Amino acid sequence: IQLPPPITAALANKVSHYIRPMPWVASAEVDEAKDTLKIQGHQDSVDQTFKVLREVYKDHGLELNDADIITTKKAEDHHHTHSSHFHQARIAGKPGSADIIRVSEEEAAFILGRGGKTKHKIARVSGAILELHERSNIVEIFGEEVERKKARKYIDLIRAQRVGPVNVDETHDDGDLTMIYVPQSCVGFVTGSQGNFLRTCEEEWGTLMFFCDFYSPDSHHGTKSNTKQERLAIFGELEGRYGAELKVMAAIETKMPGHFTGQLGDTHSTDEWGTDTIPLSTDQLSYALGKRGSTRKKLARASRCIVEYVGSVAFLAGSLQARRRGREYLGWLCDQVCSKSGRISVDAETRNDVTLVPVRKDCIGYVMGDKRKTLSRLEEDWSVLIFFVDVPEYPPDVEGLAIFGEERGRCGAELKVMGAVETKVPLYFTKDVADRHVRTEWGVDTQPLTNDELSFALGKDGATRRKLARASCCILEYVGNIAYMAGSFDERCRARDYLSWLLGQRHGPVTVKLEGRTDIIVVEIPPPMRGMVKAAMLRDVERETGTFCFFQGDHSTTSQLLVCGAEVEDRTHAQHLLQDYLVRGVSRPSKAQHAAPAPRSKKQQAKSWGRKGGYYGGKQRGAPETSEEESEKPQPRRRSPGGGVPPPRRRRQDYASSDSESASHSDSESDDSQSDDDEDRPQRRSRPPPRDPRSSRDANRPPPTTAGKPPPPRRQWASEGSGSGSDEEIVPYWQGGGSKI
Repeated sequence: IQLPPPITAALANKVSHYIRPMPWVASAEVDEAKDTLKIQGHQDSVDQTFKVLREVYKDHGLELNDADIITTKKAEDHHHTHSSHFHQARIAGKPGSADIIRVSEEEAAFILGRGGKTKHKIARVSGAILELHERSNIVEIFGEEVERKKARKYIDLIRAQRVGPVNVDETHDDGDLTMIYVPQSCVGFVTGSQGNFLRTCEEEWGTLMFFCDFYSPDSHHGTKSNTKQERLAIFGELEGRYGAELKVMAAIETKMPGHFTGQLGDTHSTDEWGTDTIPLSTDQLSYALGKRGSTRKKLARASRCIVEYVGSVAFLAGSLQARRRGREYLGWLCDQVCSKSGRISVDAETRNDVTLVPVRKDCIGYVMGDKRKTLSRLEEDWSVLIFFVDVPEYPPDVEGLAIFGEERGRCGAELKVMGAVETKVPLYFTKDVADRHVRTEWGVDTQPLTNDELSFALGKDGATRRKLARASCCILEYVGNIAYMAGSFDERCRARDYLSWLLGQRHGPVTVKLEGRTDIIVVEIPPPMRGMVKAAMLRDVERETGTFCFFQGDHSTTSQLLVCGAEVEDRTHAQHLLQDYLVRGVSRPSKAQHAAPAPRSKKQQAKSWGRKGGYYGGKQRGAPETSEEESEKPQPRRRSPGGGVPPPRRRRQDYASSDSESASHSDSESDDSQSDDDEDRPQRRSRPPPRDPRSSRDANRPPPTTAGKPPPPRRQWASEGSGSGSDEEIVPYWQGGGSKI
């Protein structure tokens, strides 16, 4: 919306406090330099914002013209928020490819699910984009024809599940259905408490699972083919369906041993995609399973095949090459159980899935860690399988560490091990390493660093190194004083540039040539807001978005903030976070900066009178200063300088004029002494008697003497200030009565 300049500032305030907090408004931003307003969100919410706009125009004697409004539909919008960047990009590539389904209010809530989980699950399994409008109860489906067809089918099945059993027949199988028969005695065990087991399988394998009534082609309509078993439908991709099916088979086998593996032996499939089985002994199964299944998960990640133990049989599902790797890795683990030395021999020259790292024997304990925790962490981080092997070519004091897995994971784990060995034995790997830049598609670059540069590039607990590695999508490790950069050619170039820019900040401003770079977004920071961009804020944005942010040139004069990152989504996310921080900082100033000090109440003024130096409710000399809130808290009774306990504070009260209140000086002293004796005795639920404000004990008490400080002023009453001998209308001067001192 093109705004008239007179109302831009007023509308910026309205946007911050009224328009942006509205539900279904994705973003609302006012560009005061260009006098424009940009609103993104649901159509109903965008229409509601025009009511606020017209009120602002009307207050300034203006009128909102339709010619100043430009509306861009979702399919054509390329300026989207970071939260929906990927989905909007897919929608923009398929204009007009959308299906609309109208549902009831109850069905809309059921399709949405708790926290939107059911809707996200349908979108993940079908591959389509789902948008549910709860106000109008409309479901919009975006995507290709096949994706939208699957999404409509899943929505219809879930709507049917809300009111009763789901009927599934052969027409529902579009190449995405797997049926498994579950004995009735195992249905509750497979379902889990409140369906937790099925939901866990769906989350892990990206599938959609529910029990249903299945009508087989050879059975009459409405008649169950097998009444002793329930049928579990699994929708999703082939790999996900295989994994979920094996999970269910393992659960049934736990409840009914031998149900699937009674007569099953060692099988090996020759199909491109299939399943192999390997029987295991009890010791082998325990070792291959690991603590909480950690070894099984490690085997699956390293071999890229599905590994599941159904009873005492290992099922390997996946491609032919992945099953071969999984079978070899599992065989090596089982051989370590039977071998006394626990070592195996591997010919690394004939394999393309292994990397050998020489490790000195005096460093083996440091590399493995306590109870092998260091190697287990490396295996989990890089999806590899690591164990020591016998290498005849190595010297007697060197052991071979074999790393199995994909090339990227092997390279990352190798650099980690090299860094650990270099820490124990300096220059073991980096003795003759110089600056090297490889031109191949995949390779490893090196760059020597000084001690100061290494400390600066490493950061606290390695935070700076991880930031650069994540932003460049490159493997970055420091082995001694050498920076190793592993990855593709573009990744290594980005990592080298980011590292050089980081090191250049040690000596002064850094200027980057932006021509031809596609990994940088320039965020313009207005000069009044330049001081709001602190280093701590940039570090928070970098941690959340995986980017590398710094100012172009001198921070005090430049207005360009560079956001560097390999992924477009990360850079856009960082840009919107920075804009949000700046808008919140301008529209919501701190109250402590502009708020005037609150006036003190009469009660607070009365309590603070005569506090310094005295013992009667006062603060002892040399005691630390206390705040006003702390002074309001009840304080323990302090002992007087003479050793006695001072009388408790009495509630101040208005003293009315009365002739009976004027008594003699001797009567006042006797009354006070009697009251002192009474107050020292414990009293229950009794209010102390009122004290005469003109008591001789207050009037004749000598002022406390403090070195270097004048004594506090004595309490003065209105009658004393006016010189009147009458006691009528005696009101303390701080309450506005009588004449002031």
